[in-house]
Amino acid sequence: MEEQLGVVFGVIIGILFWYIIIAAIVKAVRRKQVIHLALTKFVIDPETENQVILEGRESGFWNWLLSLVNLSSKYIIHVRKEYISYANDSWAGNSLLLTPIHKISTTACGYRQSVGLLIFAIVCVVAGLILAALGLGAGVFILMLVIAAIFFVLFYFSKSFEINIHTIGGAAIGLSFKRSYIENVPVDFEMVKEAILRINELVLDSNRR
Repeated sequence: MEEQLGVVFGVIIGILFWYIIIAAIVKAVRRKQVIHLALTKFVIDPETENQVILEGRESGFWNWLLSLVNLSSKYIIHVRKEYISYANDSWAGNSLLLTPIHKISTTACGYRQSVGLLIFAIVCVVAGLILAALGLGAGVFILMLVIAAIFFVLFYFSKSFEINIHTIGGAAIGLSFKRSYIENVPVDFEMVKEAILRINELVLDSNRR
């Protein structure tokens, strides 16, 4: 019995170990490309001065705690008819980038989910079947199914959206953000596309003048 439990825990620890390693590598690579945020505000309103407002804090539970005492970095994009402002506000300093709307060259948006979580959910199911077939019992299979279900739930909530704005001069604004369940700021891909389309409309209007 002890030997069987050792095999089960060894499989579980192995799965978790490789997931943490792979997730850390992927996160490190992606962090160099875009800034990852939890949304605190997302508004699209062509009738107001700020036609698109996107505000967020750095993602993560600890950053949420820091935001309660204004120690977490805030990233703010305001899109107006004349320019786009991109600000970073933190306790360590502030920065502001202003780009005339007619200097925008390309815009892009998209979304992605952590496929690795789905793969590990499938691995857990397969591992459970193999362990059960080796005679370790239905309890082991159920345990692996529970772990697989956890991975699947994490996969479902892992969807993140991206907005990329490039200027004629080569400057780029890249943000990746998720829905914030703590601040309860909803977002979906249709909203992200609407924001990008609104920016493109402003760019086209400015070029016609």
